[in-house]
Amino acid sequence: MAHLQSNVRYRGYFVSITDVRCRPSTCRLSGEEQTDTPEIVFPRTGVFVKHTGGHQTLADANQVLFFNANEVYRVSHPIIGGDDCTSFVFSADVVAEAIGLYRRIIRVDPQRPYCRSHGLLRLQTIARHQRLRRRLGDPSATALEIEEVALQLLNDVLTDVDGEHTECRRQRSDTLQMQRRWTENVKLLIAECPEAKYSLPEIARRVHCSPFHLSRIFRATVGSSIHQYQLRLRLALALDRLADGAEDLTELGLALGFSSHSHFTAAFQLAFGLSPSRFRETTTPRRIRKLSKILKA
Repeated sequence: MAHLQSNVRYRGYFVSITDVRCRPSTCRLSGEEQTDTPEIVFPRTGVFVKHTGGHQTLADANQVLFFNANEVYRVSHPIIGGDDCTSFVFSADVVAEAIGLYRRIIRVDPQRPYCRSHGLLRLQTIARHQRLRRRLGDPSATALEIEEVALQLLNDVLTDVDGEHTECRRQRSDTLQMQRRWTENVKLLIAECPEAKYSLPEIARRVHCSPFHLSRIFRATVGSSIHQYQLRLRLALALDRLADGAEDLTELGLALGFSSHSHFTAAFQLAFGLSPSRFRETTTPRRIRKLSKILKA
């Protein structure tokens, strides 16, 4: 369709993210459309109406829309100007696991996992979606970061739409022990090779846990996402090496897993309020102790 433009922003093991731009030449009802896979769609600008059977759903930036595979629908635009949306396609396993936390369903239909057509989002969820889109355009963003934020966004959407989380029931001690073991194994994996550019699926395979489950458990247990934990470790190592007199900042940044000298400098500046070169010029034992406390806070 000439009035539709798609831009794939990210394609990973369990999530694909696509920006969709629609500029129809008329406000009339479109022909029949359908998707091959279940999608979660975030309208960003403009307004359109999704027509499914006898039901109509108004889509604007406050809403999230759910599309099941092979679901026939039509679209109309009551306001001239079209719309811009972002589509998320998660793997069937991830969607089933996520939905299982909110609804007591023994088996989720992989083609029709979504029982709602739409839902109202919190402003915090809308902001997380936009922050993720902005990071997709940053070459310093890692696959691990994008995947974790995408899974957190999925969790936020289901929380907004399906209400309170049902997982707050008491957990058995052996379950808690298993979760702690997963968390500690992730810490060990990162500590062994902090410069590694792991993806979330790779980490999950290494510790024998699903990506969705692992991402949530690590954040709940440690108080930080996995990619943030890895970044803090890299910065802590950078402090130590700078204090020991490391000269080549580009070499240091690349050795620690940063994508470039500018990426390393920006992350360091954001964390500590000064550049690596400035830190090296003013290094004292007192300053090192002070900056190390920032990472532990």
